[in-house]
Amino acid sequence: MNYWLVPVQEDVWEVIKETKIYGIDKDIREIIRPGDRLVFYVTKYYAKMYGGKVVAIMEVESDWYEDHKPTFPAERARNIGLYIYRIKVKEIEVGVCDLRSILKQLTFVEEKDQLAKYLRRVPANLGRPIPENDVKLIQQCMKEEEFP
Repeated sequence: MNYWLVPVQEDVWEVIKETKIYGIDKDIREIIRPGDRLVFYVTKYYAKMYGGKVVAIMEVESDWYEDHKPTFPAERARNIGLYIYRIKVKEIEVGVCDLRSILKQLTFVEEKDQLAKYLRRVPANLGRPIPENDVKLIQQCMKEEEFP
């Protein structure tokens, strides 16, 4: 089992939380597999509440499948499937953790003044899994911070 950091926009997070489905526009089935865990980070772009925060750890429950049904906000706006590679996920932990509050302790962020470079693309962290100890720190942080 690997832990993967997955940045999403806040409106996409709301759909993931509701549907328990994650979608992307490229086939990454060779990287993220059933049983792996996704650490969802909400980007600051257009965020109102959760920007810059981890909001959930979810386990990949299914194999990847293609689905062209407009599910996510950008898809519904255009009435076309954009994030057609999808998986089902289940909640392990939902809460809020501002990564900056635990940045000094996170080992996957080697250059502390360059956090943004570790939060790009899927999977983030330069395409590498996150160490389990870092995930435990994030999980603890999620339990300690107040969930709005």
